[in-house]
Amino acid sequence: MKKNSKLIFIAIFLLILTGNLYADDFENLEKKIKNAKPNVEKVSLYAEIGEIVARNTALDNSKLRYILQGIKLADELEDDKNKVTLLNLMGIAKRNRGKFDEARKFHLKALDVAKSKNLRKEEVAALNNLGVVWRRMDQLKQAAQYHNKALKIATKIGDTAAIEISCNGLGNINLTLKKYEIAREMFERALEIQLKIKNDLGVAINYNNLGAVAEKQGNYKKAIEYYNKSNYYDKKISSTRGQAINYESIGNIYREMKQYDKAIELYKQAIEINTLQKDAFYMCSVLVNLGDAYMHVGKLNDAERTLKQGLKTALKIKANTTIQLAYAQLSELEVKRNNYKAAYNYQLKARKVEEVIMSSSTKELITELNARYEMATAETKIATLEARQGQQTSKIIFFVAAAIILLILGLFMVVRARRARELVEKNRLISVNIESLMKQTDRMVKIDNTKNRLFSIIGHDLKNPLHSISFATDMLINYSDLYNKEQLMRSYEGIAEAAKEINEILDNLLLWSRVQAGNVKTTIAPTNLALILRDSKKVASTLIGDKNIKFEITIPEDIEVMSDMNILRAIVKNLMQNSIKFTDEVGTLKIEAVEMDDDVRICVSDTGIGMSPELINSIFNTNDSKVQINHDEPNTYLEMIITNEILKQMDGKMWIESTVGTGSQIYFTLKNAKKSKKIW
Repeated sequence: MKKNSKLIFIAIFLLILTGNLYADDFENLEKKIKNAKPNVEKVSLYAEIGEIVARNTALDNSKLRYILQGIKLADELEDDKNKVTLLNLMGIAKRNRGKFDEARKFHLKALDVAKSKNLRKEEVAALNNLGVVWRRMDQLKQAAQYHNKALKIATKIGDTAAIEISCNGLGNINLTLKKYEIAREMFERALEIQLKIKNDLGVAINYNNLGAVAEKQGNYKKAIEYYNKSNYYDKKISSTRGQAINYESIGNIYREMKQYDKAIELYKQAIEINTLQKDAFYMCSVLVNLGDAYMHVGKLNDAERTLKQGLKTALKIKANTTIQLAYAQLSELEVKRNNYKAAYNYQLKARKVEEVIMSSSTKELITELNARYEMATAETKIATLEARQGQQTSKIIFFVAAAIILLILGLFMVVRARRARELVEKNRLISVNIESLMKQTDRMVKIDNTKNRLFSIIGHDLKNPLHSISFATDMLINYSDLYNKEQLMRSYEGIAEAAKEINEILDNLLLWSRVQAGNVKTTIAPTNLALILRDSKKVASTLIGDKNIKFEITIPEDIEVMSDMNILRAIVKNLMQNSIKFTDEVGTLKIEAVEMDDDVRICVSDTGIGMSPELINSIFNTNDSKVQINHDEPNTYLEMIITNEILKQMDGKMWIESTVGTGSQIYFTLKNAKKSKKIW
């Protein structure tokens, strides 16, 4: 504890020292500006002091007047280059203070001036700044468009620094989209540039980004190594903001590893720095993470206070992702207190914010996909190969858009009808007594959780492949001249793979809805299990693909079970597909069957990444609205959830034995046809 106190003291001391250095520079520049004549040199002084004001959020907002005065003087003197620079600095200042809409307006003005005056380098800076603002606002599509435009121009004019910023921005976007290898390549390219030009701040930023990639891939040791390297360079240049970000990042890893005390100390160090920096964007994120850590160590009052502080800050700057997370954590907190009514209200608020995030993104994506389809069909005079590729892409996009529209409308109607029925039931129960009201509230929570799981599947499973298709097609349409033939083929293969993934998800969602509604019809009869499993060999070879996975079957020839033949095939396929998906390039997949009195026990085992107890519990708990998954896997384990529901209808049961890192054994039973007396 003493060691951590010393670290906090040192961080505060460095921040104060940095602030004093800024203050000295700031005072000197103020004197120079006061005595300078209104000429181009004075505009340059405004740009220098503007750099300090934009980066140092601890300075009073009244100091922003120097940037505005500089913009006005540059306009009067027709100093277009400095005018664009000052407009961008005002945008950065607003962005660092959480005023994203205002920041965007200043960067757009800078972009207009730069384009009209053919200032290519300044144009690239404005484009990259717009990409950063859109990224802060969780609008990844717009962010990617601006960073890609900046990268294209920067490459043509040889602007190395701008290329690094563009790569950094695109790396962060791919990191959010879970395209970790692409993100890593972008960050490594940016790091190489920064090391070459010896820009310590850029080196620190990119080491932090590489740490984020390693963290998302579950390589915590490597992630901490990168974060510590980042911290080394931040301390070297007295970048307290960077140190705060690294403290939070390492704290997140310790929280994920359930070492909550270490996480809490690191979060506190980050908060100390952000408080002095007045950095609202990072402050609200750290506060919500600290609140979650407090909750896990049983400090519920501290957790509530901290979460509400983070929520208040997030609401002020409209950080929707953090707002949604804060509401969700407060709901979990009230559950721990057995205050289900408050938990339910917080959960509703969290879902509303999530729906706002999802709906704005989905509407925009669907509109764009339809527009691109119409454009593609109108272009009839392009080369034969390009036409074929364009038609394939357009068909995929049109199918995705249509499927999403139908799915969302269907779900909306189902949820609306269900809520209407439950409202009538709730009113009836209220008239009985308070105890009945509480029971109804509990039931409403369970129903809402079922709805939440469906929305989670749509928002989680469909989001990544949809973003992949949108991102890839955008690159192909607008920037294909930057790709070689091999890169183009990888893009086409990625689109096809994403479309295949969407089709499988939609099939599983439709089956899930039929299971929930009780509309899955089964024809139960004696079925030769050996025959079914032998057929699965062909399916397994297709699913395994290029992976070097050994497939083994151990089963007596005369075993028969009471089952629907087609559904049993689907169950085996789903379980094999799940095992293969989470098994490395080299591994083993086994299927075994054993007669056990009245039942037959079947086991599908693998040597994959395994499952935690929390994940296993979540799969079998249908009232749990949020399935916990591994960091780098987009799958919601829907196949196993559906398998479990169908097995119940056939008098079967399912359970899982697994250890993280060593593999899983998925067991299920069916009635032994030789001893079954039940008439189906």
